[in-house]
Amino acid sequence: MTVFKYSMKLFWENRLTILIFFIIFAALSILNTPKYREEAFEEVKSKIGIIDYSRSDLSRALVKNLSRKNIVEEYKEESREENAIREALFYGIYDEVVVIPVDFEERVKNGEEAVKLFVASQDLEGGFRVQNSISNYISLLKMTEKDGAYDYAAIEKVFDSEESPSIVGEKLDSFYLDRWTLMYFVAFSYVILFSIINVVGLVSSDFTEENIAKRNAVSSIKSYVFNLNFFLSQLILIGIIMLITFVIPIFMHGREVLKGHFIAYFLNACLYAVSTLGLVFLVNKITSNKIFISGFANVYSLGTSFLCGVFVPREFLGEDISQFSKFFPTHYYVDSVSKISQGIFPQKEILAILAFTFFFIVLGVYISRTKRMDRV
Repeated sequence: MTVFKYSMKLFWENRLTILIFFIIFAALSILNTPKYREEAFEEVKSKIGIIDYSRSDLSRALVKNLSRKNIVEEYKEESREENAIREALFYGIYDEVVVIPVDFEERVKNGEEAVKLFVASQDLEGGFRVQNSISNYISLLKMTEKDGAYDYAAIEKVFDSEESPSIVGEKLDSFYLDRWTLMYFVAFSYVILFSIINVVGLVSSDFTEENIAKRNAVSSIKSYVFNLNFFLSQLILIGIIMLITFVIPIFMHGREVLKGHFIAYFLNACLYAVSTLGLVFLVNKITSNKIFISGFANVYSLGTSFLCGVFVPREFLGEDISQFSKFFPTHYYVDSVSKISQGIFPQKEILAILAFTFFFIVLGVYISRTKRMDRV
C-alpha cells in the first residue's frame, strides 16, 4: 500500500498541471473532430473517375449519389493498374478515382471495405469529402434494408430534402451522431496516448530514480508485489483520464450520444488505454529521465497517430506505411473503432491490442528484475 499511496500523492501534487495539460489537448482534439453533418465540408466539386466492376443496381446508385456534388465520369485511361491510376491523379486527370469491386454488394452486406478510393495528393480535402459521402451513403442504405433489398427512393429523399423521410425517421440523426462519436474516439486516441505516456509516465518516473530504486531493491517488498501496486496506482490515473473522455461527448450532445455505439467505443478506448499503460510501464523500467519520457510522448504519440490513420486515413498514406503501422497498437485500435461502427465485433483487433499489452508488461517486468538484481 505504501507504493500505491505514494504514487497517488505524486499525482495529487501535480493535479493542476495535469488538468491544464489535458484540457488543452482535449480541446485541440475536439476542434479537429469534424461536425457530424456532411455540410461541414465546403461545397467544392471533385472530378471523380469511376471503375465499376460490379455493374449492379447498388453500385449504380452509389455513382449516382456521388454525381450530385461532383463531376463523375467513367475512368477512361487505357490501363487500370494501380500505378497507372496514381499517375492519372498526379497529372490532374482526376481528383479521385473510385474502384468498385465485383463483390461490392457482398462487401456492403458484410460491413467490409466496399470500395477502393485513390486520392490525388493535392486534393486531400476533396478525398476526405468523397470518402465521407461514400461511407454515409452506404450506411444510410443499410438502414433501409429489408429482405435483402434496399429502398433507394428513400435515400434519394434524404439528399433531396433537408427533412428525413418516414422510412428513415429518427435513425438519420442517430446515424450522424454516431458518425461524430466514431470520429471523436479516433481523434481522441491521440489525447489518450499522449496523456498517459506524459502524465502517468512522468509521475511514475519518480519511483525509478536511482536513490529510490536502490531503497526499493533492499526493501522487504517482493518484486511482483511492488509492480502490482505500481500498476494498480497507474490504473487509477488512467481511470480519471478515461472518465473525462466519457463525459465530454455527453456534455456536448447530451444522453442521445449513448444510444449508438458509444459504450462499445468507450470500452474499446479503455482497452487501448490499458495497452498504453503497459507501454508506459516498459518505458519507466528502461529510464527515469523525465526529459526523455516527455520527448518520447511527443514523438511516439504524434508519429503513430499519423502512421496509423488517426489524423489522415491510411488509404491516403500508401500501402507501405499501412503495413508498417501494424507494428503499433494504434493501428488495431483505429481498425477496431471502424468495425464497431459497422456493428462488427473486432475480435482480431482486440487480441492484437492484448498481445501488445502482454508484451510490454512482460518485457518491463524482466527489465525491472534485471536492474533490481544488479543493484543488490
